Amino acid sequence: MSNQQWRTTWGRVNAPRCASRKSANRQSHYATPILILLLILQPASAFAQVVENLLRFYNFGEHEAFNDVYYTSDGGYILVGSRGTRHDQILGQTIIAKSNANGIEVWRTELEGLESESGATSVIESDNGDYIMVGYSRQPRRHLAWRLSSEGELTWRQSYDEALNLNAVIELKDGRFMFCGGPNGQIYLVDSDGEVIWRRENRLDVERVDLKALREIDGVIVISGWSVSNFRWRPCALKVRIDDGAVIWSRIYDNFQVDLSLNPGCMTSTGDGGFLVVAYRYVNQDATGLAFKISTDGDLIWQRWLFPGREQSLTGVVRLSDGGFALSGYFSNRQNFPHEPFLARLDANGTVLWTVELDFANDQRIAGQGWSEFRSITRTQLDEIVVCGQAPTRADNGRQDAFIMKFTSDILHAEFLLRTPEERDLWVMPGTSIAFEVRAEGDGFQGLRYEWFYEDSIIGRNAGVDVLFDSTGDFRISCRAEHNNNVVELDWMVHVRDLLITSHSPDTLSLTLRRNSEIDFSLDSVAYIGDSENLRYEWMIYDSAAVRWEEVAGDDRIGIRSYAFDRTGGFAMKARVFDPNVDPIPADSIQWNIQVRGVIRAYEPNVPEISLEPRQESTFELIPFNVNNDSIQFWWTLNGEEDTLSISSIVSISFQDTGRYVV
Repeated sequence: MSNQQWRTTWGRVNAPRCASRKSANRQSHYATPILILLLILQPASAFAQVVENLLRFYNFGEHEAFNDVYYTSDGGYILVGSRGTRHDQILGQTIIAKSNANGIEVWRTELEGLESESGATSVIESDNGDYIMVGYSRQPRRHLAWRLSSEGELTWRQSYDEALNLNAVIELKDGRFMFCGGPNGQIYLVDSDGEVIWRRENRLDVERVDLKALREIDGVIVISGWSVSNFRWRPCALKVRIDDGAVIWSRIYDNFQVDLSLNPGCMTSTGDGGFLVVAYRYVNQDATGLAFKISTDGDLIWQRWLFPGREQSLTGVVRLSDGGFALSGYFSNRQNFPHEPFLARLDANGTVLWTVELDFANDQRIAGQGWSEFRSITRTQLDEIVVCGQAPTRADNGRQDAFIMKFTSDILHAEFLLRTPEERDLWVMPGTSIAFEVRAEGDGFQGLRYEWFYEDSIIGRNAGVDVLFDSTGDFRISCRAEHNNNVVELDWMVHVRDLLITSHSPDTLSLTLRRNSEIDFSLDSVAYIGDSENLRYEWMIYDSAAVRWEEVAGDDRIGIRSYAFDRTGGFAMKARVFDPNVDPIPADSIQWNIQVRGVIRAYEPNVPEISLEPRQESTFELIPFNVNNDSIQFWWTLNGEEDTLSISSIVSISFQDTGRYVV
């Protein structure tokens, strides 16, 4: 098994190649774990660089791609895109997936039956935890927008003009939403139900205007995109008022020509009142990356041509906490597929600090020929870089599969050595008081200044703060520690509800069972401010073989169910309690994720990837359900070779050289 190859450039210094830190197998949320351990041996003095620490593919059954990724308040991700019978997903349906922080799927949905050809281009999380998406349909040709609940249920769908794509969405501070798209520079202001408050076209006296990205600043909106006139494409930007969409200023930048695919994530604020826009110039069949900064008045401050001599597409930009930027894109050669996705780092002045190229052509997870692309970029609170896109996988016979990928940060952060509460996603009843406390340390972070925020309001400047939650809703409590422009942030999401499941059995939500096991699930205690006699219960089982939820029969007044698992695989049991006599209906739910196995109960190390130093020994063990069963046989191999290392349940291996190994 050959290594995934990296090509990393820091300024003009070529760093050594290093192997991927993720395994070649793909695991869905309910998939039975495959006992493959991927090891990486790194020299003790390894060159500092960003490292891949997450790659997960999502197979929707056809060619598919994720077009946008958003970092959600619970530390996970929401991803949107399209699937179809062709690699470019033109003939397809809209796909959405919610994952946790490790990229493991929480739920997925496809919006079928609404349009014959549709896709989502951009997604955000609203303040109340729902997801707002925009996109397109081809049959009929319309602008589209959707709202989904945090559980993936469709709340509303709206279709607007007969037009091309809606490309971007933002939530305004007052809870309304703004969309932008093309081909006539359309902007929409809509209410929380997607109903249009006003709609404007901004032709800018040219043939076509496709608006791609929105940012709210000081009560106005700055929008970037591209314009077309006499077959010449130019970047453009405009500033509009929120109340009526009136244009304050507009600019078409004649300094450079761009290609058609200025992506929805093409603009970010620079932190000093300006904006950075990325695109690429397309001249004589060659594309060159472009980054340029504009002021709040639309004036061009500087421009940078990136990676001259290489055909490339830039697909997104995000500002990091040190004031610099991370870019996503892909290099391409028209005679030599696949594309090569890459990341680049810019400082605040647009100077390229480093690039990381992913040689997917030599990655055992990728099928080689095909379109391998990063299509969107975001970051976590710790400046980890997260991208999404598409690539052909060997596991799916070369189909284009959508994926999410995460890289470690290259920024030094202070470390929170103490945080109280430890759990950062809290569910409480009204009237609950919570004491929050932190302590942060780190090299260069002595004498930290603390600031506490309740939503956007400062509530304290010490290492701790007490907060009383006296109304229902979802609230963010944040702590910001700063010293000499080095910043680290930590937040909690506090969900205040009138109805909460306070105890349940089994108490762990992740179970490993042997086949033919029968188990009782119960909601043992429910806190409710209303009449508990009115409470009802719903029970659903998700069977990965059937790929659907099914109702578990029984009296809806009973908070206990028994279920027998007669097949191996991944399952989920979901229980919901609610009061149907109240409007809006108070409800709470809980979900157990269950792995049903035939022989193996557990394995150590219990993660699919580990990192070791050279000449370090590691012990691996398979633990069956019945340890006294003499009929169980074991075979251990290294890198798929025929030689058997051991035939017992445990083996120790000493790894002498750096590299990538599969046990």
